[in-house]
Amino acid sequence: MKVSMLVYLVPIATLMAGAFLGAALSGPLHINQSLASVVLGFLFMGMTFLVLRIYDRRSEVRGDGHHPRMTRILIRNDA
Repeated sequence: MKVSMLVYLVPIATLMAGAFLGAALSGPLHINQSLASVVLGFLFMGMTFLVLRIYDRRSEVRGDGHHPRMTRILIRNDA
């Protein structure tokens, strides 16, 4: 669950945070609100993916990387 949250929820949260920050800063900077929201949102999300990639590489080097494993196979018989 922890790794799934890092991969899925954190980038979306940073995208939203960047968009809100862009909207808030657009007035004082005198730029288009939509443009500022899009640019900062994607910038924040991109930085998050970069940080996650660095974290993943370092965890592989240390040997504590996350390796998914299959615990069981669910078979559904729709005959």
